[in-house]
Amino acid sequence: MAQYELAIRKSAFLTKEFIDESREIKKYSNWKSSDAPFIGYSWFIEQTPEGYYMIYHTGTQGGFYGDFVSIPEKGITYIMLCNIPTPQEEKRALVLDLLRKYNWLDK
Repeated sequence: MAQYELAIRKSAFLTKEFIDESREIKKYSNWKSSDAPFIGYSWFIEQTPEGYYMIYHTGTQGGFYGDFVSIPEKGITYIMLCNIPTPQEEKRALVLDLLRKYNWLDK
């Protein structure tokens, strides 16, 4: 999965323009939620408190859990794959705290 993220960043199988567009928040005309849009082409997108775009996708399937997180501006990719149910967002918060502790998210 890390190689997949590197291939995305290098535009190895899609154009840079398409990749950039896929990782931008879309304002879909049929958006029904009262929450502001937060998704690109299947990627969830938000900003860290430091202002970096965090592109991610969680996944669950039959007891397997995953979390794929990329912070392209910092060259960071975090991937968690679990064979048991686990709270991905809580674990992601712990990883982000460690990145802050060791200054990986400094400007």
